[in-house]
Amino acid sequence: MNKKQLLYHLKNEVYCRIKCSKTHGVGVFAIRDIPKNTNIFSHSVKKYIGIPVEELISEKLDPEIYEILEDFFVEEDGKIYILENGLWDLDISHYLNHSDVSNVIFDEKTSSFISSKDIKKNEEIVMNYSEFDSNWKNKRIFNISDY
Repeated sequence: MNKKQLLYHLKNEVYCRIKCSKTHGVGVFAIRDIPKNTNIFSHSVKKYIGIPVEELISEKLDPEIYEILEDFFVEEDGKIYILENGLWDLDISHYLNHSDVSNVIFDEKTSSFISSKDIKKNEEIVMNYSEFDSNWKNKRIFNISDY
């Protein structure tokens, strides 16, 4: 990105920031009004690699790593989908809190987070985690006490 593109990005494409949340710890909040159908994190499209849970367990990683994997990544079909460039690629989109009444949806075709309604400045941006996993509330992938 050159300077002109960066200035355009700052002026037109930055919609949110991380702040303390009443929902849970920290969350993502609108810094300006966001129209419905906006790709909120247009520059954060990432690729993920699915690693079998059993393989991750056999690696005997630090317990804190297992906790991070549970907190930030999706488990599907016995695999954890981790950013291909590792944890350094975590971006603001990974801090969306859950709500049964979401204001953003995930478009799997484009790996994009799209506003599902008009979002007001200072409103927390939340998504329904059940879109990824209907059993997410009860699921612990790793038994942390074993590590």
